[in-house]
Amino acid sequence: VDRYRTSTKTSTVMRSGPGKNYDPVTCKIMSESGESQPAKTLPPKYIVEVVGRSEKQDTIENTTDHWMAILPLGVESGYMGAGNCNQTVWVFGGLLTK
Repeated sequence: VDRYRTSTKTSTVMRSGPGKNYDPVTCKIMSESGESQPAKTLPPKYIVEVVGRSEKQDTIENTTDHWMAILPLGVESGYMGAGNCNQTVWVFGGLLTK
C-alpha cells in the first residue's frame, strides 16, 4: 500500500496487530496543549501516516474495512516525530477519514 496521511474520525484504539483481539498499545502522543502523554487511544482529527494494511477485512459496527498499520504524527496545530511509538500500531480503517 502506498504511504499516505489521513486523520482519525473518532477516538481510536491503537492495537499491536490487525484485529480487536490484539492488545491495545500505549504510545506517547501529542495533546492539543502540545504535551506528549502516554495514551492507548488517538483522539479525533489526529493525523497519522498509513504504512500498510491487513489482507483481510473486518466488520465493526456495520462498517467493513481493512486494519491499517499507522505511525501517529500529531494534531493539526503541531506535528511530532513518529519515534514516540517504538512499533507500528494498528487501527481499524473505518475510523480513519478517506
